[in-house]
Amino acid sequence: MSSYKWHFGNNNDGDEEGFNDSNIINFEKSRHHFVAREGIQNILDAKDDGKKGEPAVAEFKLIKVPTVDVIPNIDEYREILEECIKANSDDRAQTFFKNALKTIDKKNINVLIMSDYATGGVTGIDSEENSNWYNLIRKKGTSAPQGNVGGTFGVGKHASFACSGLRTVLYNTKNNEGQSAFIWKSIFASHKISGDKKRAAGYFCSFDEKNSQVNGFDGADNIKPQFLDRKQIGTDICILDFILPEGGSRHPWHQALKFTVMNEYFLAIYQDKLKVVFKDETTLKKQEHQLNSGNIKDEMEQLYKRSKTESGKRLKIPNINYPLLDAYIDPSHEMEEKIGALGKCKLYVKIQKDYPKKVGVMRKPRMLVYQKQDSNLSKNYSALFICDNNQGNNQASPCKFYEIL
Repeated sequence: MSSYKWHFGNNNDGDEEGFNDSNIINFEKSRHHFVAREGIQNILDAKDDGKKGEPAVAEFKLIKVPTVDVIPNIDEYREILEECIKANSDDRAQTFFKNALKTIDKKNINVLIMSDYATGGVTGIDSEENSNWYNLIRKKGTSAPQGNVGGTFGVGKHASFACSGLRTVLYNTKNNEGQSAFIWKSIFASHKISGDKKRAAGYFCSFDEKNSQVNGFDGADNIKPQFLDRKQIGTDICILDFILPEGGSRHPWHQALKFTVMNEYFLAIYQDKLKVVFKDETTLKKQEHQLNSGNIKDEMEQLYKRSKTESGKRLKIPNINYPLLDAYIDPSHEMEEKIGALGKCKLYVKIQKDYPKKVGVMRKPRMLVYQKQDSNLSKNYSALFICDNNQGNNQASPCKFYEIL
């Protein structure tokens, strides 16, 4: 028999899990950078090979929804937060859980939905372990690459929790195996319920009482929030009580994410392997902005030039990697060579007097993994090193690139 409930597993005399989870804290200083970087990496990994000629699509949509519609069994959820306050005296924990109680009493909360399209969705929903669904929902810590990809649902998935004022995320997927599933996950701290010590991570799920097993809901369950109405194959990651970037008066909320997307994935976008859409439905006039193969060069060039001005510095526009894209598009020198375990690699160099003497390194899936300043050359330049073959992708790491460069 299954029941719908917030389930936090029994601790079973294991180590207590404090609020300061390193998997989350490591992302907090640059939470918006990492939620964009890690999210898109997984989207490119999930690209549907059957949809050649069209890009994977990443959509970041901010909405405002009634709190009771997005947090199921809210009274039970409130009780868990209250128990966490009793069990955790740490100042950060006290502040977080007390703020969370105030948040769930609000009429509406912000939710950021990261959605993908032209992908295969999250597969292996019915598998008990060692599947993409299991890695996303249940597996903690690092994970090994699955095939010739740039990453997996490893520690990077915790960036979503670092962006949530409730440390709660709703996952929803429809995959190319004909399956659908959704589930809520929260990462709090050890606490007690009815005298039993509970673990930090829990789920609102279909809980199999007989086998003590956490299951996601299938797509037909009527408890799914109305704003999740996925018709196409793909995945939605909903960050509850999304923490807006600081400095919102200077930049729209999506700018922090946009800067990361530009700087990390400019080549995937330029080559039409990726399109990124930003939507804001919290304002009276809904807003939308895209980064695609037709505008990425111009947008990066304009921002790069503006970042060098006094107004750009006042607006805290970060360094924009336009010189790296320019080196690829219009190189002064282009080289190709087989390099040991990395296999065949390419180097594009652009000589230009105002460029920063920097080398950027890319591997699958056209993702920037390393940058190095090198002032040994007398001329100013920008260079892009690309290793995107399967052999090099499985062997390469930022450390390996550092040794080569």
